[in-house]
Amino acid sequence: MCVYIKIARNGRSNVFVYLQLVESNGAEVYTKYIRRLVQTNQSTIFSSSNRPADGTYQALLDEVHKCNSDPHYAYKLAEALDTTEGDLFRDFDLSTFINHFDLNPLSKTSLALAFKNASKVDLRTKGNSLHL
Repeated sequence: MCVYIKIARNGRSNVFVYLQLVESNGAEVYTKYIRRLVQTNQSTIFSSSNRPADGTYQALLDEVHKCNSDPHYAYKLAEALDTTEGDLFRDFDLSTFINHFDLNPLSKTSLALAFKNASKVDLRTKGNSLHL
């Protein structure tokens, strides 16, 4: 199944439609959804830019913050980001990504541990070397 997810920058209504798509189609769509959210918001996450948060940023924030209530959710995020698809994910800055979001210490640790199981060697190494 080939799924192309386009997230417009115009707000939450499009994000809601994609969440419904994810719920009805499972993990493959969820993985693409998370990757697209990170790609769309990379300037906010990985630079000092204080771009106003639009609906896609809030959706990403909501997804990452699910780790605060369910530590096992970190494995879903790690699985979604464990890819070489696109320049952003070839040398993913795991430390900046984790520290960008206001997660509690348990969630940060859960996310770091989840990356220790990544298929990409560099993500496993980064997961092992994080000092939280």
